[in-house]
Amino acid sequence: MRLLPELFRLPGEYSFTNLNPVTPHPALLLQNNSQNTLVIGDLHIGWEASLAEQGLHIPSQTPKLLERLGKIVEETDSVHLIILGDVKHTVERVELMEWRDIPIFFETLLELVDEVSVIPGNHDGNLEALVPRNVNILPTSGFTVDSEVGIIHGHAWPKPEILGCTNIVMGHLHPIIRLTDALYISTTHQVWLRTDSDGEVFAKGLLKHLKIKVEDDVSSTMKRQFGVTLTNPRCIFLPSFNNLLSGQTINRGLEDSRSEGPYLGPLLKSGGVLLEDGDAYLLDGSYLGKLKSLQKFS
Repeated sequence: MRLLPELFRLPGEYSFTNLNPVTPHPALLLQNNSQNTLVIGDLHIGWEASLAEQGLHIPSQTPKLLERLGKIVEETDSVHLIILGDVKHTVERVELMEWRDIPIFFETLLELVDEVSVIPGNHDGNLEALVPRNVNILPTSGFTVDSEVGIIHGHAWPKPEILGCTNIVMGHLHPIIRLTDALYISTTHQVWLRTDSDGEVFAKGLLKHLKIKVEDDVSSTMKRQFGVTLTNPRCIFLPSFNNLLSGQTINRGLEDSRSEGPYLGPLLKSGGVLLEDGDAYLLDGSYLGKLKSLQKFS
């Protein structure tokens, strides 16, 4: 395990001083006031049951997820765990496997860390019934850390304060890259995606969602209504912690980012995420390049 504060930094760019990828794992370490917080997302516990209905039988992956997570918690000395949604797989109902595995999963986590928090995702209907009372269920609109880092799942509009942050961390997308060689043999890889954004485009969409009329300009309206000074946040998309899941092939169809789709949330649909200029990194920290350059390999 390595912490790579330089992972999201290209020559001449700033680095994140307190937000470090934990390579080679799909996890971020947030270091704040000498307290280590681990951030992961998209577990989809119970996903195996949906595959069994289609005739594909895979044993429950929950023990492996716990084992992997336990090692990362120990190695990073984390005291707080934040899960960015989609703990469970079924959207509204609760399957038998979820009733069995999710309570055990969280009870084990609470033996590993002092605090567990969850930002519910679009798959987390009725999650409250499955988790111990001392698990923090946070709003779907997310929260901020020191007004610098906004943390969301990604399927819902963030709270206004997040648009004033330097960085927005989100899951939901399950980013993967497809690479095809000269013999037309393709491989797929989980990746980190880091992109710049247009904060005014985000804010315009949020204000429309909240049915707030823009007076003068978007920036002034956000300042007056919420006390938020808009930024152009750096967006960091986490790979799914469950590495058996499918995902969005982000070097395909980038021009269609505003379309409907299972992995696209309002920030992506708004057009404010500058995808083509985004940077993709393998889980081991290897820099692959700009998405616009990777399209030809898809």
